[in-house]
Amino acid sequence: MVSHCVFLSAERGLLSLSLVNAIGVAAVLSSPRFSALRTFGVSSIVVTSVLLAACNSTTESAPDSRIPTTIVVNAGVDGQTANVGAALPTLASVTVRDQDGQLLPGAVVLWAVRSGGGTVGLTSTTTDTLGKATTSWVMGRTAGTQILLAAISAVDTIRITATARALSPTTFELIDGDNQELLAGTISAPFQVRAQDMYLNPVPNEPVRWQASAGTLTSDTTLTNSAGIASVQLTAPATVSTVAITARLANGSSLSFQARVRPQ
Repeated sequence: MVSHCVFLSAERGLLSLSLVNAIGVAAVLSSPRFSALRTFGVSSIVVTSVLLAACNSTTESAPDSRIPTTIVVNAGVDGQTANVGAALPTLASVTVRDQDGQLLPGAVVLWAVRSGGGTVGLTSTTTDTLGKATTSWVMGRTAGTQILLAAISAVDTIRITATARALSPTTFELIDGDNQELLAGTISAPFQVRAQDMYLNPVPNEPVRWQASAGTLTSDTTLTNSAGIASVQLTAPATVSTVAITARLANGSSLSFQARVRPQ
């Protein structure tokens, strides 16, 4: 608080003006005798009363000494899952506290994608009255773990992780095992196929149905692994023949192998 008071007084016809602040009188100004007093012949009259006192006060806000000190990820934010290219179901959010552990509104939080190639809705947001800051996070096109950083300073940074899922398979390719030669009654090397989505991410846990024109397969349905690969083996029939093996996805995509069987 800063106070200013102005006093106007007269003594023996002499005008005095005083400016007083919080630390005392800043200035005193005097003028010749009042002409009005001389006119009325009262220059000898001593006027000791204060004729005018005017005070003005202004208020200046003290600087905010609260400092963003801690930042934590809010519950339900870390470890979410969404398809590649899609936004997480829950906004990325953090809570910021000051040096006394109190919720801090008005703190600036910076957001940056660390891995996965995704994007955030805002790269800088401000905490609300509860010390909470949020932003949307869209997964990149690479399936797997993706990382978002939230920071209140160069050293106060936390990580938020999410998992991006591959989309449905759009690419189905033969990997290995075609054109094998087998002895009758023996087991083949694996016949392998791979399923990938539109961004060439491997599609895991995708069912592949298998059929063989002769002999016995180790399974009629297998699931793709984390690399998008599924495989099966064939026990060759006892008779000499050429065996056709077919692999098919639920979307109708199919691949064909051949194996030639020779007598023992």
